[in-house]
Amino acid sequence: MSGGHFGYKQYELVESLFGYYDLTLDYGEDGFKQSKEAAKINPFDDVEMSEMFWDIMCVVHSLDWYLSGDTGEDTYRKDVERFKKKWLGKTQGARLQHMLDIGLQNIREDVTKAFHNYGLLEEKGEEST
Repeated sequence: MSGGHFGYKQYELVESLFGYYDLTLDYGEDGFKQSKEAAKINPFDDVEMSEMFWDIMCVVHSLDWYLSGDTGEDTYRKDVERFKKKWLGKTQGARLQHMLDIGLQNIREDVTKAFHNYGLLEEKGEEST
């Protein structure tokens, strides 16, 4: 089928921003290797943002083809990992630890709020009676 899950909107957006240069939105190495050229076109008037956006669109394209049954999940997951490694600069383990830390912080805040709402915790600064 060659994509279509998102109604080919990613192509429209890329063409609107980057014009009709020699760029071809793609997944995998063929897509990501064009990011430096996308940065040169620089539609965001910020080289880093332009390159990052191109890479994001490559991931969107990869997802589109995966959801349309043109490629396997492994191809999409490799593209996600390639993007995260390049732009987030963390290993998968570090990212998972960060997500765990955020999740635990959210749980801690929810429990503290619930305890406070039920009168089980005193406000900070209040004296115990």
